[in-house]
Amino acid sequence: MEKKTLLDLKRKLNVNHRQKGSVTYAEQISFVLMGLQQIEKYQRNNSTGVFPTLKEVKIICQEQYEIFDIILSEEEYKLIVSDLYAIDLFSDTLYENIYEIFVDHAYKQKCGQFFTPDKVIKMVTDMVIEGNENIIMDTACGSGAFLIEAGKKVCNLQKTKLIGIEKDMVLANLTNKRIKKLYGETHYVICEDTLKIDQISFEPDIILANPPYGINIDGEPSEKVFIKKNIEMLKNEGVMAIIIPDGILGNDGNSELRKWILTQCRILAIIDLPKETFMPYTNIKTSIMIVKKGSFEKEYDIFMAISENCGHDARGNTVPGCDFEDIVTSYKKWIIKK
Repeated sequence: MEKKTLLDLKRKLNVNHRQKGSVTYAEQISFVLMGLQQIEKYQRNNSTGVFPTLKEVKIICQEQYEIFDIILSEEEYKLIVSDLYAIDLFSDTLYENIYEIFVDHAYKQKCGQFFTPDKVIKMVTDMVIEGNENIIMDTACGSGAFLIEAGKKVCNLQKTKLIGIEKDMVLANLTNKRIKKLYGETHYVICEDTLKIDQISFEPDIILANPPYGINIDGEPSEKVFIKKNIEMLKNEGVMAIIIPDGILGNDGNSELRKWILTQCRILAIIDLPKETFMPYTNIKTSIMIVKKGSFEKEYDIFMAISENCGHDARGNTVPGCDFEDIVTSYKKWIIKK
């Protein structure tokens, strides 16, 4: 329902990437959504069917988020608000789906950006977050889905910091506002390129990441550079959960990287994801790798799992029987024994 409504909205708006730009539309719709959420939550009962005006949304966005650049026409706004009210304004997946649908494939492919399905996010955070960490970081945070889900599992948001890094200025700005509004001023997103940061003043206990794939960084694929950078940033005994193309685990050209990982970390788990996981947006075959940084015995067991059902088909239609929860349960039993 949510994706279909947004696809219909895209057609109604007649999004033209060469004119206004798909990224701008995604940003503008997200700003409207932020304003509607505030109005609906604090000021208005929409049972009357009377929608907030564009002026009201602009005022609330300025007051609550310091957003001054809503540039939609009245006609565009009416189309957007009527369709957003047809779905759940507070859906955990709505922001991700806005960017997934409105940002065109060519732009995402150029940046290597494909947003992580919510079921994958929940599985990863369920597997690695205990709730008492000092710092949880996402080094390619996009719309902040990993951090937002992590925040739900944290025992004390005054003690644990949620920190994101995102090089896209629009996404970084939007996600920073969302994170602060949800969890407070001590949680934030840095607008930086993770790969160009020489050092940080803190060491994360947990790094969660679905980094860009296939972008050339000084002759190396971006996913390889991200793996190295994340492990370097991680504190000793810290845990990284990262989504990687399957080639990292099997291609001969990545054998040196695999050897390096084994000198730096203990591999806790490898979860093979179905080919449909990131479809219909990309058909890249991926796995989840979970590692723990630091010294360890020479021989050890690794938790291995193959997921056969990610909860949707190749067209993005929901299918029953997702096995992620079963994998999480098995992993938790395994880790307790170890």
